[in-house]
Amino acid sequence: MRSNILLRSNITKFINLTICLLLGLYFSLIPLPGWLSTIRPDFFALILVYLLIQDPPMLSLSVIFFMGIFIDVLFAYPLGIHSLVFIILFYMVLKSYRQLRLFPIWQQAAYIASMVSLCNIVIFTIFSFITSNGKILYILMSWFSAFLVWPWLKLFFNRVFHNQVIG
Repeated sequence: MRSNILLRSNITKFINLTICLLLGLYFSLIPLPGWLSTIRPDFFALILVYLLIQDPPMLSLSVIFFMGIFIDVLFAYPLGIHSLVFIILFYMVLKSYRQLRLFPIWQQAAYIASMVSLCNIVIFTIFSFITSNGKILYILMSWFSAFLVWPWLKLFFNRVFHNQVIG
């Protein structure tokens, strides 16, 4: 009886994880007009942060690494950039997820937007070595958009999953 409940709980967690990651991928792939694509937040990174704050053991380092490789292949980026960035994000969130849970929502938004912007700076630096065109405005606007999107994203996932992700 108990193993059946644990199995159902693990299946529910896996389905919630898959839905969250697919939503992040979907929102990252939606085509936007030129001016709006500049301020698009990194939805996939924000959803990874949400999942890591809610239930850190749910996502392993290998899952995050392969999701980064998948995104690099999907968007035709040099292989390994997003894996590196997601591993850095994974480390930063795991070092502070207990404190992040206690922060008010706007302080969480500022902290998480700063972490995601730091990851965008890493991507910008790598791209500046590879190509000559860089988007410094993208980093500034991604911080602002991540700051605005985080409270709504957290509210949405908390309402949709009714805290089932926590376990």
